[in-house]
Amino acid sequence: MRINTTKIDGYENMSIEEKLKALEEYEIDMAGYVDKKAFDKTASDLANYKKKYQETLSEEERNKAVRDEEIQRMQEELNSLKRDKQIADSTAQFLSLGYEESLAKSTAQAFVNGDMATVFNNQKLHQENYEKKIKTDLMKGTPEPKVGNEPKAMTKEDLRRMSPQERLAFAQSNPDAYKQLYTEQ
Repeated sequence: MRINTTKIDGYENMSIEEKLKALEEYEIDMAGYVDKKAFDKTASDLANYKKKYQETLSEEERNKAVRDEEIQRMQEELNSLKRDKQIADSTAQFLSLGYEESLAKSTAQAFVNGDMATVFNNQKLHQENYEKKIKTDLMKGTPEPKVGNEPKAMTKEDLRRMSPQERLAFAQSNPDAYKQLYTEQ
């Protein structure tokens, strides 16, 4: 038990001998406390009464108490199984939406527990992952760009649209391509 020394005037400024004397003279208010012997006797009496009560119960009443306990245990087990089924069903639904397995389980548990903040945070994570996956898939389907500056193949129509100066420059820079265009029919 702690003694509240703030109730002793000037306690902080006293010498050790004065403090000891003040504590010896201090009367502890035991109101609101129960004597240990009285508590032990009451606890013992209560245990005896409970034992006598159990003995006075008829066989039918004892059987009813056992049945009630069994029904309560079964009800708790049923509630646990229902909860597990709800989580499993919700997990399957989140998986069908494309969630990763761990994220689907976490979201399903939060959903069944009513923790909507976690559900929405997990939805945001799923959306971000889904967007990354789409970008990755699009990048896989994109053809590789050609290396270097390969000129577009010249056609007769392109050559005819050129001015005489442009045709001359093309013939000088690409003599083989120029001859091939004029030899095509």
